[in-house]
Amino acid sequence: MPGATWQRKSGETHLAREGDLLKLTDPAVGTLVPVVIVSSPVSGMQFTVSGANCNLGAKTTPASFTLPFGVPCSFTVPAGQTVSPGVRASLRSWTAGQSQVNPLTILGGDVDLLPMNVSREFELTTTVQPPGAGEVVRTGTSQPAAGWYPEPPGTVAVSAAPNGCYVFDSWRGAATGSNASISVSLAGPLSLTAWFRLWENAGTRLSARLGAVRYDIRTSRYMQAVWITNNTSSALIAGIAADNLPAGIQMVNATATTSCTPPAAAPFRLTGTVPAGATYPFTIEFTKPAGVPLSFSPRTITLGPAQLP
Repeated sequence: MPGATWQRKSGETHLAREGDLLKLTDPAVGTLVPVVIVSSPVSGMQFTVSGANCNLGAKTTPASFTLPFGVPCSFTVPAGQTVSPGVRASLRSWTAGQSQVNPLTILGGDVDLLPMNVSREFELTTTVQPPGAGEVVRTGTSQPAAGWYPEPPGTVAVSAAPNGCYVFDSWRGAATGSNASISVSLAGPLSLTAWFRLWENAGTRLSARLGAVRYDIRTSRYMQAVWITNNTSSALIAGIAADNLPAGIQMVNATATTSCTPPAAAPFRLTGTVPAGATYPFTIEFTKPAGVPLSFSPRTITLGPAQLP
């Protein structure tokens, strides 16, 4: 504001503009010393002012203070400052001259207004329930989705990746729904929770009966018919695990292995939803070396309930 004057009572220190600079009259010494005003669009930005004869220490925007005339003073702005929960900011440039130098050195009296141009980042936090059931990753990668993302606001593609013994159930927090891969708009800090369901032994809730083994000459695979019966009064998502499978025999297109339900490391296939009291026919396929008989102990597994809040 050229020509503006801030003044206290007569005889006391006052701030005034002299030409193009703001100066402070110090009646104790009767001299004029330069004033600098540092501002930022995000208040609370921390910076330090240092130099051989200009060691003013740490300050926070907005700030106004005097500088020794003609003395080099260095302004340093730490990067990645947390300015509010889930929001951090860094210096992009000094608007005065658009300088990107950090630290910036000026002479006392050269500049009176020193605004910061800052860039912000928003934090995406992710959690998994139950703990250890899986991960939330950037879609198409194994990299965790949690982290800091720069503005301008954009979308982030994330996916819920279950461990072998779990199946994704639904999202909570900044997103909802049962699609394991989603995109979220990050216009501010967000929190996502991925809920999973555990494969568990079905016990007497499901029973399985094996049919005859046949060989498919077209695919060179061995086919095993299975009938799964739901012995409860509600529908169950069922799977069939092949325990005690001889070495060298592989289940084709296995959903996963039973890493969380004993006995461990048995391959299993998801068969689908079996209605209450119904029997579901299913076929599982294997490859095996010549001379090794196909035999295994069938074990039914099902998805436990989702422990949602």
